[in-house]
Amino acid sequence: MAQVPPTETQGSNTSGKPCELEMLWAWMRRNPGLSILVIGLGTLFLGWWGFLVQFTLEQNGGTALDALYLAVQLFVINSGSEYLDPVPQVEIARYLAVVIIALSTIFIFYRTLNEQIRLLCLRGRILIIPIWQYLFPSVDTPGGHVVICGAGFLGSVMTCHFQREGRNVIVLEMDKELPEVKICREDGALVLHQDARSPEILRSIRVQDAAMVFALTGSDSLNVDIALACAEVARERPAYLPPLTCHIHIEDQNLSFTLRQLEFELSEHDQAHFAFFNLYHVAGRNVATCGFRDIMKTSKGAPVILIVGLGDFGKSLLVNLVKRWREIRLENNSKITVVVVDEEAESRVASLLAHFPSLNKYCDLMPFVMKVHSAEFLQGDFLKAIYPRPLNGVYICLRDEGDATSVAITLHNLLCNRFGLMSVDCTAPPIIVRTFEEHGMTRVIRELRKTLGWNIYAFPVLTDFCEKKGYGNEIAELLAKATHQNYLEREYGKGITEEENPSAVSWEGLAEDVKDQNRAQAKSLIWNLRNYGYRVVPMRYWDEPYLKFDKDDPMIEALAIREHDRYVKMKSEQGYRWGPKNDKKNKINSTLVDWEALPNDEKEKDIQTILELPGRLAQVYFKLEYYPLAEKPSTNEDQGIG
Repeated sequence: MAQVPPTETQGSNTSGKPCELEMLWAWMRRNPGLSILVIGLGTLFLGWWGFLVQFTLEQNGGTALDALYLAVQLFVINSGSEYLDPVPQVEIARYLAVVIIALSTIFIFYRTLNEQIRLLCLRGRILIIPIWQYLFPSVDTPGGHVVICGAGFLGSVMTCHFQREGRNVIVLEMDKELPEVKICREDGALVLHQDARSPEILRSIRVQDAAMVFALTGSDSLNVDIALACAEVARERPAYLPPLTCHIHIEDQNLSFTLRQLEFELSEHDQAHFAFFNLYHVAGRNVATCGFRDIMKTSKGAPVILIVGLGDFGKSLLVNLVKRWREIRLENNSKITVVVVDEEAESRVASLLAHFPSLNKYCDLMPFVMKVHSAEFLQGDFLKAIYPRPLNGVYICLRDEGDATSVAITLHNLLCNRFGLMSVDCTAPPIIVRTFEEHGMTRVIRELRKTLGWNIYAFPVLTDFCEKKGYGNEIAELLAKATHQNYLEREYGKGITEEENPSAVSWEGLAEDVKDQNRAQAKSLIWNLRNYGYRVVPMRYWDEPYLKFDKDDPMIEALAIREHDRYVKMKSEQGYRWGPKNDKKNKINSTLVDWEALPNDEKEKDIQTILELPGRLAQVYFKLEYYPLAEKPSTNEDQGIG
């Protein structure tokens, strides 16, 4: 059986089942009013029982109704005090009654003024941040709040993700009947039924002080309107805060691709930046990166891949699989074979080839127009085209995860029957199914693999998207990864080990703060190049020559100086100070000096970073193009998914 792809293990719940106390506490947090009522009834019963016992001890002839009356009076603090030596039940009940009265008062007050109290606490926290930074410069500043506009399936998952990180989350959602609204509230987020396009509403929730804003309404035009409104309010952003990043989900993948190339052009001022993303574009790239090397282990030569469903996710997956093959192929002229099954397979494959001409050079595409529940599919007619070569991997990319799971099981049995094996003993190729979250069909698929040993794996796109921060700037993310990979190769070439340098690990194993530093560097480099008339654009032909820098160009040193100044500012904000020898534990850095005072070897590092930039961009299928600042052309819209 093939090795488990990394996609299967990431995000899975490895902890055991929660104990009864944890489950009880979770229920009480979800139902505070009902919890108070249950405890109150318990206190009433305990008081009634105690007074019955008290009557018996004192032989005063009190009835059960008398005991109930006295127990009720416990809640107005008007009962039980006449007994100087009450029985334990009465003693416990009268103190519990006081606690319940206090909790009920707080609960009613909080539910009535919940929004006002939380917004007041938010404003107070924002006022404290500058004082915190002044008093504790070496301590990390608490993260700002996150604003999510739209509580749909993506918004609710993002809310849960940031709540688990300990962030304050405010959700703006007009639809009060949306089921996800309840989920967001149960996760602890503040949900307001207000229009996210209103500058007054945005100011009331202090968008100008937020860490991030997400526009996730499901409407591309509405998301852009929200981002523009946030950018306008961000003009009032305090100078000590970094620019506000507005993450905008664009459903149309071609439009998303086009807008991602314009992110650095659309920011009107230094207080707001836009980041466009498409969930399925990011997910397709991630699953291709994670699982392809494991599929290659089962392949003798160029692999044969089956993709079922060529929607947005399937297109992104296909393009990125071919890119991965191009990077690791065993023979110069060998091609990966991709069999595509879709109701519109031929037209969608033709569209992809028009967008990405290089696909033909590295891939043999075999489209089959058929429905997944048709007789042709169930009989496996599409497998005859690749016979006698075996399949090395299968990706089920259908939008409905129930259909996807059903097709995965059908394919598993179909492949096993072709080999004449029982499904339990069959070593079918890995079948990777696109799901959404950790529950639902993801659990079903994992149970099938656990109990039956089937070679089927789930890839929950929403969980992976949140954990890998797929909402960031795509070019900056890819460039940061390429920069780190080059750094690793240099460190390994010197014989440096992980024990000697904790940063000498793969990108996935890198600490999140170090990843963020790499992303910030990549974003800064692209932004600075824009000021010299350069733009980052996608490579239409993957092997085309790319622009290279001349070391003697005065721009190179100017960019290196800017990069050094950015680094010094970042480290200073993190509490580092200058010292003759680097000491990470005590936050001492020997390079926190002006460019003129920087040693030549350190200057050379910054200069090399600039000179290597075009090559690193080419590694991730982008290139630099130079346009005079007054003559920048509009973005070429004839590229799409990648």
